[in-house]
This record gives sequence, structure tokens and C-alpha cells, in this order.
Amino acid sequence: MSDIKNDMNFEEMLIESMPEIPPSDITHEVTPWRKAMNMVLWGMGLTTITLNFFLLQFILPTIGIMLLVSGFQMLRNENKWFKASFAVSIMQLAVIIIVLISNTIAVAETDNLMVLLSVVNVAIDFAQYFCLWRALVALKVKTGLEIKTSAAGGLIIWYAVMCALALIQYVGLIITGILLIIYIIVIRSIYKLSKQVEKAGYSIVAAPVLIEGRKLTAIVCSVLALGFLCGYTFGSSYNMDWQVFEAGDNKEVSRIKSALVDKGVPTHILDDMTDEEILECKGFRNVIVESREHFDGQLNITGVGIELAGQREQWKLIQHFKWKEDEKFRGTESIQLWPAYRNFDGWWGDPAQVSGRVFYDDGDNTYVAPYHYLGQETFTYQTTMFGKRTSTDVFATFSIPNKGNNRRGYVTYNIKEMEDGMIVDSWINYTHQGTLIQYPAMTAMEKRMLVSWNDAWPFKTVQDALQFYPHDGKVDTW
Repeated sequence: MSDIKNDMNFEEMLIESMPEIPPSDITHEVTPWRKAMNMVLWGMGLTTITLNFFLLQFILPTIGIMLLVSGFQMLRNENKWFKASFAVSIMQLAVIIIVLISNTIAVAETDNLMVLLSVVNVAIDFAQYFCLWRALVALKVKTGLEIKTSAAGGLIIWYAVMCALALIQYVGLIITGILLIIYIIVIRSIYKLSKQVEKAGYSIVAAPVLIEGRKLTAIVCSVLALGFLCGYTFGSSYNMDWQVFEAGDNKEVSRIKSALVDKGVPTHILDDMTDEEILECKGFRNVIVESREHFDGQLNITGVGIELAGQREQWKLIQHFKWKEDEKFRGTESIQLWPAYRNFDGWWGDPAQVSGRVFYDDGDNTYVAPYHYLGQETFTYQTTMFGKRTSTDVFATFSIPNKGNNRRGYVTYNIKEMEDGMIVDSWINYTHQGTLIQYPAMTAMEKRMLVSWNDAWPFKTVQDALQFYPHDGKVDTW
């Protein structure tokens, strides 16, 4: 009898020594099911609803996908569909890392890659919504609970409608607003389903954590940091075809150069031109030279007009730039040319294409390269007061090394008079990159084609014009 009494006393002491059971509201807060589902729902929200300012369109989806990875990681042993959702979230994370790193590359042709990634991302998103729906259906069967899983299935239809609107480039607010409201309702329905499962007493044993949240964040940030470093280091400047410049010794070219110098054309501009361009000036009739300083004296732009021989008045126009020695170059440069034949329809013809080159000196050698791109582009850009406009302009793109000195270049083209007594009005818009770090990265030409204002960080544009009025064998400037 004493043994039984001792056993009872021992049980009472054991029960008294155990901590009190916490309230139900606290246990609900720490259950693996609620924690995992909250991560999943927040992740879905952050990856779907984006804000296009302060780089939040990149930051929020990245955070959202990491939440999906963490949430589905805890649920992956619950059924095969949750395990599939976890695998899909890993693929989503890989895709967004590639996209984020690709956005640091300015000069590579990444358009096809971005299109491919967009298609892959859409397929992955569909797979994610489908797997989540099937996972909840499997959970319903396993628990025997009367829960509605149609909301999760509705996400697939909702996403299909969103993709269709993106394909037709819909920009209206009414349908977009309706779809946003529907999405919020659907997410709220899934949240209620999650609470219903939890209140029914269903609990899960969280799968072993493969990688905890802080470690996942550290790995993603490290991969991005390394990728950004490589992107900015190797993808910010054009690969220019620099060659040692060798001056010709054509006597006829030398004679024409000497005559042009006597008329006021700077020697260094003529020395940069090709023999063919100089020979076009044989028998020239008149010369006009205009020179201005830009960027607080760091950049000199000189415009030269040379009237060529011929029955009808025609001119060779040269617009030459030269940088001072201490300027730094951090990526890409561009020239946007508004030729004289562009401004007034029918006044001047454009019988010749635009040509030109870039140079720098290093030690005893001068290096020369063609522009990375020189041609005509039609584009739509945003103006400050008049909305979107479409234009067709000539662009020259290039990169200049920081080594060496006397960094310079030019563009030139010919015009032929179509009507008597017309003015010549030729503009050059030089866009200079002020800093290496920009996100998403783009070239100077891309930035200039996107917006029309001259201070568009990290680029600055200066404008210079060669303007004169030829008449009666004279040339007037203004």
C-alpha cells in the first residue's frame, strides 16, 4: 500500500514540475503550419504585386521568392505537391538571380535572354499556382476537412488573364484594378482556409530545414554581389576595335590639308580624317568653323563646314569632339546627330552616309577605332511636356579607355542644296556617362532614346550646333 502511495506522490510531483500549457493563441502563432503558410502567402503577394519605383520592382519579388522557398521548405514532406512547390520556388529563385545579374550588363545583347527568361518565368509561375492548388486538394483529402480549395485553383485562371493582358499591352486602370481586388480576395480566401485547417487541430511536423532564412539571405546576397561585380566589370563598356593609327603620305591630301588650314580649319581635325574624306574637299570654295566648350570646359566641340566643288551648292559638315586630359570614362558614350537635311524638308538632300572614328594617344602611339555602332534609329521617347514622341536620328556609340590622353572623335557627312538660299542647321547631342553604377544598366544611346531631357542620371547630354547661312559666295553665322 505504501508503494502505491509513493507512486501517486511521484506522479503528482512530476505533474507539478511541468510548465503550464501556453494559451491557444500563442500555440497557434508558433505552429509550423501557420508559419509556413504565412510565408507562402506573403511570398505570393510580393512576387505578384510590384511597385515600379525605388527599385522595389526588383527588391520585393526577390524577398517574396525567398519567403516561398522558406515556406514550402517546411511543408515539403506533407505531400508530393508541396514538395513540387518547393522545387518550383527554387527554380523561381534561380531565374530572378539571373535576371538581377543580367540587369548590370549594359553592352551585351541580353534582349533574347530576357525574352527567354520571361517565358520560363511565366511557365514556372503557372506551375507554382497549379502545385499549390493540388497540394491543398491533397491536404483536404488527407484531413477529411470540408475546406474550399477553389480559390487556389482560381489563381491559375487569374494569372492566365494577367498574361493575356500583358500580351496585348493593356495599360488601362479599370480591368487592372478589378484583377487586383480579385487577387486580394483569393489570397484572403486561402488565408482563411489555412486558419480553418489549423483550428480543426491539424498540425504538421515541419520538414528538416535544409537552409535557414538568414543563411539563404546571405547566400543570395553573396551570389548577387559577385554577379554584380562581374556584370559591371565586364559588361559596362563596348569592346572597341582599337588599332595603331598610321598617317598617310599622299601628297595631294597634304596639299588640300594645307589649303584648308590656311582657311582656318584646325590641323588636328584634318589629321583625324581619312584620305578619302580629305580628297572630297579638293577644289573647295568656302570654309566655316565654330568651336565651343562644354561640361565646364572639359569637352570641346568644333563644327566645320567645307563648301565642295560642283555645279550645285554642297557642303561637307564635320563635327569634332575632344576631351581634356583629366576626364574619366565609366562606360558608354553616344552621339545623337540631327543632320542639316533632317530639320527642313526639301532644303538639303543627303547624298552621302555619315562616317567617323574615335581616337586616343598612349605614349608614342595614336590608336583609332570605328564607332561601335553608327547608323540610323527610329525610336519612341518620353518628353517633359508633350508626352511620347517618335523620331528617326543618326546615332554613334563608343567607349573610351581611361588610359592615354587626347581622346577625341568626329562624325562627318555631305549635304546638297535642293533650294537656293537655305540655311545650314546641323546639331550634335553628346551623351556622357558620369558614373559606373546604374541599375538597371543601359547604354548612353538607350538612355537618350528613352528620355529627351539632358540630365538623365547617370548620363548628361550637351548640345552643339553648326549653323550658318551661305549666300552670294559668303557665309553668315549666328
